[in-house]
Amino acid sequence: YIDGNESDKSIVYGSSINVTGTKDFDEGNLSLFRNGTLVYNPEIAVLGTGVYNYTLSFNATENFTANSKTFFVNVSKAVPLMTYFLNGNISGLTIEEFSYVNASAYSNAGIVNMFRDGANVTSENGANVNASFGLGNYNYEFNVTGNGNYTDVPSAFLTLTVVDTKKPLIWFESDTTSSGNQTSNLITINVSASDLHLSNITIRWFDELGLETNNTILTNSTEESFFMNFTVPSDGIYYFNATAYDTSGNSNSTGTRTVSIDASVPNVFALNVTPNPVFLTQGVTISANVTDLALASVISQITLPNSSVENITLSGSAGVYSAVYSGTLQNGTYNAQII
Repeated sequence: YIDGNESDKSIVYGSSINVTGTKDFDEGNLSLFRNGTLVYNPEIAVLGTGVYNYTLSFNATENFTANSKTFFVNVSKAVPLMTYFLNGNISGLTIEEFSYVNASAYSNAGIVNMFRDGANVTSENGANVNASFGLGNYNYEFNVTGNGNYTDVPSAFLTLTVVDTKKPLIWFESDTTSSGNQTSNLITINVSASDLHLSNITIRWFDELGLETNNTILTNSTEESFFMNFTVPSDGIYYFNATAYDTSGNSNSTGTRTVSIDASVPNVFALNVTPNPVFLTQGVTISANVTDLALASVISQITLPNSSVENITLSGSAGVYSAVYSGTLQNGTYNAQII
């Protein structure tokens, strides 16, 4: 009997078989052979792959003739069990560039093989590897080369995606025009940026009416500077900032600086002195219309008959300023002007 049946038997490697020969009378002896070699009866064994001829022989006795019976056992290869992971996951993985990936595969038999984009990386099996091989998708392939008792395991695949989610660094250099008021119509912008995958730097400047100008420099360097001077067309308030971009679409911006430009002299018109003429010690009112984007004060300079000079500050708003001068202590002509 083979596992209790009088018939041939097919099994997979790793399974045991029980081959037993019996007779229902006392005379004679039974001998069990496997491929011509005498074995124990019964034989309980785990056999390697192949075809085995089991023959049970009975020797002749006074009352019984010799006899034999043969059955075949076919042992086929087993399929190894393979498990494979990326950082402990049995699915695709997305990681940041320069972080670690641990690709691993295990099998209960045979030789485990591991490939990344076709290159053999079996030596990395189970090791923490720095993902320094660039941005993009990487195809990990795992398989098992079998042996005499085990089949090969066909390839299985997992995808590793290496990404860059870090923003570039960007900063204004010290010679960049600061926020505030200035009388020069020149604005200087000097900006630097750094990133492993820096793509471009864009300088954006615009006025208080929203008129905007963009200037962009492209780069394939890891650090870049962008310098520009521009002369504003007229007095007013101007704004500027800069933004750095990398090849993954990450961006980072400087703060926005605000510069109030007052490069033009104040506009003075309708200067009046009343009454005119006056008596000694009589006060006179000096008035003027003065306009300017960033007017700080309006001062009238008065030249006395003896050529000495006195200054008085006019007060007012909305372009109209005035003050009373009472220093008419000399006979003669007094000259007033706005300085």
